[in-house]
Amino acid sequence: MMGRMEENSGRDGSGPSGTSEAERLPQGGNNRVPLDEGELLCAQHAPCFVVAIGASAGGHEPLEHIFTTLPADCNLSFVVVMHIPAEGPSLLADIIRRYTSMEVLTAEDGMPLRPNTVHVIPPGVLLTVKKGRLSFDREESHVTTHHPIDVFFTSLAADFGRHAIAVVLSGFGLDGSEGVKRLREGGGIVLVQDPATAVNPSMPRNAIATGAADFVLPAEDIPAKIAEIARGECNLPQRACLTATIDEELQAIFAVVKARTGHDFSSYKRNTVLRRIERRMTINESGGLRKYITLLEGNPQEAQALCQEILIGVTSFFRDPEAFEHLRGEIIPRLFADRDPNEPVRIWHACCAT
Repeated sequence: MMGRMEENSGRDGSGPSGTSEAERLPQGGNNRVPLDEGELLCAQHAPCFVVAIGASAGGHEPLEHIFTTLPADCNLSFVVVMHIPAEGPSLLADIIRRYTSMEVLTAEDGMPLRPNTVHVIPPGVLLTVKKGRLSFDREESHVTTHHPIDVFFTSLAADFGRHAIAVVLSGFGLDGSEGVKRLREGGGIVLVQDPATAVNPSMPRNAIATGAADFVLPAEDIPAKIAEIARGECNLPQRACLTATIDEELQAIFAVVKARTGHDFSSYKRNTVLRRIERRMTINESGGLRKYITLLEGNPQEAQALCQEILIGVTSFFRDPEAFEHLRGEIIPRLFADRDPNEPVRIWHACCAT
């Protein structure tokens, strides 16, 4: 696999062909054709790679890992394709905005793929890409199996060739398997979530079974690999596209909060603290941990607010004074009546999280 990665070197981020802003590889072929004026404008602002992420049931958590960790300056364009009911609401963009400072857009017919932007599939369409622009195909016109990930991966392979990256995350079924084969044949790179880390391992397992996977990784390692590819293959500034792990960013948050408030939360449960941080990020409309760290460093009041968010309010624990008075005056005296001072008292409280 590493030998193949070396063969793909030399991409300069100038557009889908990697050689000229005024030329493109049509359908993955070797004969370049000139772009018209509109296509030339798209190519001049083209991403170095297009990263297509396919996910289904259980895919939201790995999406959070990816977009929380990935920097916003990698010159990559992201397209997220999930199984969304045709009649369902379009909430995917709102969810991903919580995790990243990149612009997050619900795809529109004819929309050009933009660098450092996340494009998400809307309900009720099959999404494709042609000449660097997204295109809709209404699902009602298809009688084939519902495989929107295969459809997009296949079109991406034809349009961007070796400048395409496919990522297969948790999900049921076979969707994505045919698409990763086409993308790999076109010279693209395929990353698959390790099935052992997926809530629903069917899609990752079936993608791996095709033999097309270049890398099989836990979800938390996928963003670092994407950034590594971008730094190695794209023409980026020296300090661009540098990743930090979630744990490293949490430690940075803990350090700021401790310096401002004196409270050290580094030993608290990771998921509990993350939920509190995500709430503060939502309130402050700061997408991504890195952006929130910048907010914390420049705003002492936010460190205090986060500290209070994490701490359990002691006064609210006793918010039912009559019950505690009954406990103090009636129950506790009975527990200790006629009991030897050295005899232990065992108390079990159901559903207590403290």
